Amino acid sequence: MEAALEFRNVRVNGRRTSMRLETQIWDALEDIARREGTDLNGLLTHLDMRRGKSSLASAARLYTLAYYRAAAEQSFPTDFERPAPIFRPQGAGHPHPHPHVHAA
Repeated sequence: MEAALEFRNVRVNGRRTSMRLETQIWDALEDIARREGTDLNGLLTHLDMRRGKSSLASAARLYTLAYYRAAAEQSFPTDFERPAPIFRPQGAGHPHPHPHVHAA
């Protein structure tokens, strides 16, 4: 999978800035903002205020990963519906399709 980087102008804390992120991350951030009842600029402002010393681009990537991971684990309230399993277990009741791979 090749990830193309895309530059966008955004407003963070009322200031105009530009960011370079993978197209998939931009799409995910827009989806998260919609789910959370805000816009992209509002979400990025929220992340900027909590990012510590990391870059905003890194904070956005990590937040996106954490958001979808938590949604998949259903560990916080959201309207996210868990999709059907991608892998079907093979063998007699084994919980994972690849017995030598252990789920985290």
